[in-house]
Amino acid sequence: MALIGKYKSGKSSVALEASQLAGSVLIRIPEIIELFLKNRFSGLGRKLNTILRGGKQVPDDLLAELLALRLKMEDCSQNGWLLDGFPQT
Repeated sequence: MALIGKYKSGKSSVALEASQLAGSVLIRIPEIIELFLKNRFSGLGRKLNTILRGGKQVPDDLLAELLALRLKMEDCSQNGWLLDGFPQT
């Protein structure tokens, strides 16, 4: 399923409802960043912390790496997942 629409048209709300109906995990980029930032002692956590403290945007290649790691986690592999907000363009 792909949800396409204008900015602020309700895509995220539909994604949330769809993931709840399907019993799948809703994956959002800000939540992935927060998850890896909590572990500041890992290489990725330190890298994220440095980028964000510098006021920079997290590069897409790093976001893709974080996303791949998140999708390998048990809840996603057992229940399926729905991705919201990536890529931004």
